[in-house]
Amino acid sequence: MDGSTTTPQAPSRDQVVALAALLAVAGIVLVLRPFDDTSRLARLIGVGLILLGVDFFVSARSSTAARVPAGVNAVAWGATGLAVLVWPSPTVRELAIWIGVGLIATGVIEVGAALRNRRAGRWIEVLGGASSVFFGVAAVAWPTVTTLVLSIVVGARLIVAAAVRFVDAEDATTLTGGTRAPTPSRSRWRVGVRSTIAVLGLVVGVLAAGVSVVVNRAQPEGPGEFYSAPDELPGPPGTVIRSELVEPFIDGATAHRVLYVTSGRDEEPITSSGLVIVPDGPAPDGGRPVVAYTHGTVGIDRRCSLSLLPGDVYGPAIPGIREFLDAGFVI
Repeated sequence: MDGSTTTPQAPSRDQVVALAALLAVAGIVLVLRPFDDTSRLARLIGVGLILLGVDFFVSARSSTAARVPAGVNAVAWGATGLAVLVWPSPTVRELAIWIGVGLIATGVIEVGAALRNRRAGRWIEVLGGASSVFFGVAAVAWPTVTTLVLSIVVGARLIVAAAVRFVDAEDATTLTGGTRAPTPSRSRWRVGVRSTIAVLGLVVGVLAAGVSVVVNRAQPEGPGEFYSAPDELPGPPGTVIRSELVEPFIDGATAHRVLYVTSGRDEEPITSSGLVIVPDGPAPDGGRPVVAYTHGTVGIDRRCSLSLLPGDVYGPAIPGIREFLDAGFVI
């Protein structure tokens, strides 16, 4: 025995590329499908978190210096992903708190490990850990968190991990048919790209956390008297109980918040809220066409109503709103 330690074999380039592709696909799906129902969203997030655990496992295999913290994160996220997959009926809020706290803990571990190891490039790992902290803050800072926030937070974190892995694949030590020693120019390229990814990840994390905090502070404790149903409903479904102007909303249109009578699952009369958005200018002969836009479920608490958001925040975010208004539709 010569007293040397055995370093685990680093993953091959093909394995790193495959992992990066899976991370990217999972991240993109979550970012593009934030209004999926909670059950399906939880399963997608569970798969994404397992992939994140695999990503940390690869980090532990590839780096002697980061083996312990990466190994801890690998086990933690793999177990979390499995728990989410078998969770019978999680709520969005429960998922947000669990995942948000996990992201914050992961970031703190990464920053601490990077600062303890005084090696070149450790500041890139500090930025990566800090971005995880901010992503976690974004998930837990919004008491009435929606599927939109949670899905984008997890999806963005997976996309950042995918980008890092794609860069690593270009510089992977083990290649088909032999090995390649990194050249100075390749090392500089890798450091430059990883630095850019780390900075972009941190910027996105800070923006996500900032938006969550700002929206949280802007939300009222309750929806207000406007949303209170009268003791006796004034008419059949379709009857407007009250309305108020929403200003500002979007250029070229006037928006009204409405409370109206509709019918429930058993045809019982109930109330619902919404927005009526009308293009500016005189209506054509015969009136304007009308399109009904229904968003996915974003929560069951009364404060989750999207019509409570500031008009100039919610209005431009409605898919296709500008095209419908330009075509003369009432939305």
